[in-house]
Amino acid sequence: SNEILVQWSCEFVPAKLVWLYDLGLNWPLGTLEITKYDILDRAGETSTFSWKVLAQVFKRAVVEKEMRIPVAKIEGTSALTLDDNGKLKRHVESLALIGMVNAGRVRNKRVMRDVLEYLDVRKPPGMSLEDWDIQVESKVDIYSVPGMRQLDVDGMEDQNGNIEDVTAVLGFMTLVL
Repeated sequence: SNEILVQWSCEFVPAKLVWLYDLGLNWPLGTLEITKYDILDRAGETSTFSWKVLAQVFKRAVVEKEMRIPVAKIEGTSALTLDDNGKLKRHVESLALIGMVNAGRVRNKRVMRDVLEYLDVRKPPGMSLEDWDIQVESKVDIYSVPGMRQLDVDGMEDQNGNIEDVTAVLGFMTLVL
């Protein structure tokens, strides 16, 4: 049998930020250039957000006609085992971020939420959502990431006065605009 190792990555606009992407596409003050970027370089940083950063997002949109949209980026490796006839015998997939989460190196809840959103889409057909969640929770140390516990509430301020979840604030600002 033959084994093929494939490294891959995928990017998507997280469900919580689709509204921001749609706002950029339908900007009321004209056409915007939408720049997508990933935040993997900040995976080890605890998520925080400030009013100043929020103002900069909209200032850039108004003044520079550009909106920067953070996208989810998932990187992985697939090991494909083929039989002598070239037929797929086995496919094993591993995600780089899962190893980082389990090693305690992911501190950014936005990155963790992106991983969970990706895993939700990868749920095997025929498996219940409840069984899939149990399997994911048994293999991924989700709660080691600050802000991922059940009673952690998005949008609450931390001790420094920073907003932890920008989506709540941006959603409010969209209504104001």
